[in-house]
Amino acid sequence: MIIYPRIIILVCFAFVCGMFFNYDPAQLQEAEDTVLEQESEDVELDPMKKTIKRIKGIRKWCGDLCDTTKKITAGEFMGSVTAKVDCKKLFQQEDLYLPADMPPQQWGEIPPELQNMYTYGGRVEMQEWFWSEASIGE
Repeated sequence: MIIYPRIIILVCFAFVCGMFFNYDPAQLQEAEDTVLEQESEDVELDPMKKTIKRIKGIRKWCGDLCDTTKKITAGEFMGSVTAKVDCKKLFQQEDLYLPADMPPQQWGEIPPELQNMYTYGGRVEMQEWFWSEASIGE
């Protein structure tokens, strides 16, 4: 089963930051304009390359929080990691809210660079199993 990094990152943000901060409309508009500029540059990229570019952008914004090589402190139920996070800035990143550029892909169709991201640099074992409900409701 593949767990999409965007979902994992959003869940982490929710736990780390909470959702209790004010949005600055001017900053949101600036972020939206930036995404539109990026989209016009990305028109020529295929969906897989767009996806990889978007994930790399998200990793850049989240900085310390997305450093999956950090030591995990054991806990009673699950471990924890400490990171410096600018929650307001992160939640204003438009790329977190955009739909996927393509339907779910089988493991063998995903390029090695993206497979490496999904497996946290090979630290998480993957098992071949695929289930797509992308066409439900069509």
